[in-house]
Amino acid sequence: MGAAKRAESGAEPDQLIYVRIADTLREGILSGQLPPGHRLPSEAELGRQFGSSRTSIREALRVLVSQRLIDTSRGATGGSTVRQLDHLEVIDMLKDNIRSLMVGRGSNRDEMEEVRELLEVSATWVAAQRRTEEQLARMASCVAPVSLTLPTHEQTQLNLRFHYEILQATGNRLLHLFAEPILESINLVSQQEQEQGLAYYRMVAGEHWRILDAIRDRDQSAARDAMSEHVLHLRSEPAAGPGSPFTGLCFGPPAR
Repeated sequence: MGAAKRAESGAEPDQLIYVRIADTLREGILSGQLPPGHRLPSEAELGRQFGSSRTSIREALRVLVSQRLIDTSRGATGGSTVRQLDHLEVIDMLKDNIRSLMVGRGSNRDEMEEVRELLEVSATWVAAQRRTEEQLARMASCVAPVSLTLPTHEQTQLNLRFHYEILQATGNRLLHLFAEPILESINLVSQQEQEQGLAYYRMVAGEHWRILDAIRDRDQSAARDAMSEHVLHLRSEPAAGPGSPFTGLCFGPPAR
């Protein structure tokens, strides 16, 4: 049927049909009506339910696969099943969306820094209360000696991990899920600025020790204040350029 005949008959264009089908199925998944592990009807059955062609059904399923909401396989035993997303997948999705938002000027570094402060300062308050001895030991293993003489890539990764160990010590998975994409986004917009000197690294190490001591003592107020001061110092200092040892010191994603 041509476009003119479709318009005359009131038929919906194919490109709109598959979008409508995908939206309907997505709503069922996100509302819980189609829970993780639920097997969707066959393409033929979905076509009957939606009154559409198998081509439109396949396109709708491809959309849901690209959004990581379902898994689809072919063959006699194939079909489509609702996925159970894990936190790492959601983090990656948020990173992509935040990055796209920043490219489109829907957000800027100052806004990201404000969100980072809100998340990390509050997280440190909670971590000081909830941390276990094992978590405390992992934090301590990430803190550099204040007398460090040369920042290395390994040390920058440890400095970075220190921040994420604090987030994990809160026991709140959503807090970590929201914070990591924000911190990586800050790193991405910080890579065009000048490299820091040794004094800066030593400042970071000293502030990490103060934060760690407060968390060790379960002193929530002191931990919160130390992290607040630390984040403010990081905001006031320009970040490193591409390829420098400072890249990702406290902003980028941790090695998994």
